[in-house]
Amino acid sequence: MASEPLPASRGWFSRVNDFFFRPIDSATFGLIRICAGFIILYVHLAYFLDLQVLFGPGAWYDLRTANEFRYNIPVEKPQMAWGPDLARLPPPETQEEEQALLDYQRRWGADPRFLFARGQTIWSAWLHVTDPVTMKYVHAGIVLAMALFMLGLWTPVTGAVSWAGALSYVNRSHVTLFGMDTIAIILLFYLMLGYLPTRPAARALSLDRLLWRRRHPADDPDPSSTAIAFATRLMQVNFCIIYLGSGLSKLLGPAWWNGTALWAIIANYEFAPMHLQFYLDGLTWLSRHRWLCETVVTGGVVYTLALELSFPILVWLKSWRPIMVAGAILFHAGIALIMGLTAFSLLMIFLVTAFIPPERIRRLLGLAEAPAPAAALDAAPAVSQPAA
Repeated sequence: MASEPLPASRGWFSRVNDFFFRPIDSATFGLIRICAGFIILYVHLAYFLDLQVLFGPGAWYDLRTANEFRYNIPVEKPQMAWGPDLARLPPPETQEEEQALLDYQRRWGADPRFLFARGQTIWSAWLHVTDPVTMKYVHAGIVLAMALFMLGLWTPVTGAVSWAGALSYVNRSHVTLFGMDTIAIILLFYLMLGYLPTRPAARALSLDRLLWRRRHPADDPDPSSTAIAFATRLMQVNFCIIYLGSGLSKLLGPAWWNGTALWAIIANYEFAPMHLQFYLDGLTWLSRHRWLCETVVTGGVVYTLALELSFPILVWLKSWRPIMVAGAILFHAGIALIMGLTAFSLLMIFLVTAFIPPERIRRLLGLAEAPAPAAALDAAPAVSQPAA
């Protein structure tokens, strides 16, 4: 007797469940861990040179200022009227309370009686560990955990330590850090999330899997994982959100509408390699041929907007996915070469690698095929397809 068709609601639930939780081969996830882990390790190794200058008690963003912001920065309530009703505010009861109110207004430019809260809910090891010698040992421990995580040893533990450690640097001195650190935190969080519940045998391209196979030489373990599938999907969705937000925000600026935004980037002394004579000569030659200059600059603007605004939609179509991934890789390679944001661009390239199916990664690296068929991450959100 033929089974009855599932209700529509159950059908959609099954599709969503397959989209996020159908087990996949962990080869792509492992490659992202190795590549991103190497860049993150390199960045944090460099902190040894200026650990006190960046994160010590007397750093550029010193500990006193950091704690002042952590405890007192105003978090204002949304105002539903044109202005605050000062008549409804309770007046200060004492002279000391009035003086404290005036001091806070002068320091922060906000009336504390209108605030939702004060301070920030953040945590950083460097807000508590301030002794220079102890800081060196703690920093060395975090760097060691990052190195082991890159190699894939004890990944649930080293991944959690790497993520918490990297977050400590961002929360301690956010004014001296930039977008590369944000992408590193995103990657470390999803990598940690994927490895926490995953058995050692399913951690492809890791020392954990190698050691497990040595202890069980007769087994040929399946490298697929539900947790890694979920974490990989979150990477993909997050990348789409980043591109969509970036593209829409560019539409708010007139330079992206009149086609001059790219010129402000390639002729910017702060980012562009203007110190290289061949680059300066090429830029000078380009500016002397206006039709060519307008074509290059406007074409770059159109390419950027078209890529960022269409990527979140077209990347889910199987026929368009290679084009969109290649376009994103080319885009960030250009950012690395022209703007010098090499670490940021590499991390973005590794993040978009999440869209590459594991079987292609295995063929690219010359690895053996997975012993058991696993679902590929090359299906549109509405339809899940098994790997070939």
